[in-house]
Amino acid sequence: SYLAVIAGLWMMRTSELRSAPVTPRGRGQVRAGLRYVRSEPELFVPLAMLAVIGTLSYNFQTVFPLFVTRDLGSSDAVFTALFSVVSVGSLIGALVAARRREIGVRQVGVAAVGYGVAMAAMALAPNVAVALVLGVVLGLASISFIVSSTAIVQLRSAPEMRGRVPALQAMLFLGSTPVGGPIVGWVAEEFGARYSVALGAAAALL
Repeated sequence: SYLAVIAGLWMMRTSELRSAPVTPRGRGQVRAGLRYVRSEPELFVPLAMLAVIGTLSYNFQTVFPLFVTRDLGSSDAVFTALFSVVSVGSLIGALVAARRREIGVRQVGVAAVGYGVAMAAMALAPNVAVALVLGVVLGLASISFIVSSTAIVQLRSAPEMRGRVPALQAMLFLGSTPVGGPIVGWVAEEFGARYSVALGAAAALL
């Protein structure tokens, strides 16, 4: 898999790259980045969505074992199968997203709603067969939201902010999931994994 990435980098035509201006190091650059994001609704809205969804929705991987074994009454092998079909959906979603020619807040919002609907349907899945079908849809919707929110940050940021804004996005996504983990885990332990998935669906729809 790394060879494909290396080949892609090797084939890039460097003469066509548009280099961003290098911002000299200085004090207050993080604060300046935060102020910049707050002043740009096209960036602030997707990042706020990512913070909420990352906290409460992207922990579905951790509750799926409970969901499969306790709520669906099935085995560890079925969990593996469910996670596999989610991965297949993610691959399909990534290929679909790669064909997109433009991105805006509307597209990010639609992706979030699609993700929320897929999670809500998964929370209501009556049996393993339905869950396996919904797993493909969930994977597709999940990756669509991530790709959309990442693309808009990279494309809409001012050139001099293209280091700080994606760094903020990465911090929100990677940092929010561990924060939400104990919340989602507690809901799963107390009420069942379906409620944890439903909580993620509510966050995405919100």
